[in-house]
Amino acid sequence: MSDPRRWQIGLVGYGEVGRILAEDLRQQDIKVAAYDIKLGGEHGAPLKEHAARFGVTLAVSHAELTAKSDFIISAVTASQAVPVAKACAGAINQGTWFLDFNSASPGAKRRAAALIDGADGRYVEGGRDDLGAALSHQGAAATRRPRCEGAGAAPECN
Repeated sequence: MSDPRRWQIGLVGYGEVGRILAEDLRQQDIKVAAYDIKLGGEHGAPLKEHAARFGVTLAVSHAELTAKSDFIISAVTASQAVPVAKACAGAINQGTWFLDFNSASPGAKRRAAALIDGADGRYVEGGRDDLGAALSHQGAAATRRPRCEGAGAAPECN
């Protein structure tokens, strides 16, 4: 789907950041679904109430959310960056953008990117300048990360 306003946005992580993103996207009449590991536990009620209030569809798993999303935003804690990428990679559709919004280490980011890219998704590091390219749908070439290993590693990888 070429028009980003018609995409199904999938939010992995429905904490403070995820809920703020959901509110803003829904105000623009963009379809939003979300998944958070807390949904099934004792802390799930406020998340479910928020989703109902703003018209956010809740998924029951990473796989369900990923399979039906055109653009995935991972807004989880740094320790969850790689596990979330692994959980989403198995269900990601070819060419689906995966925007990683967390403060994980460069090594964790590389591992997450390898998982998503290896499953034919399009990994985007949220703290980089290539974010605008992904959001404006300029293509995969605009989201390539710098070379971070071996001779000639880019300085931003350190």
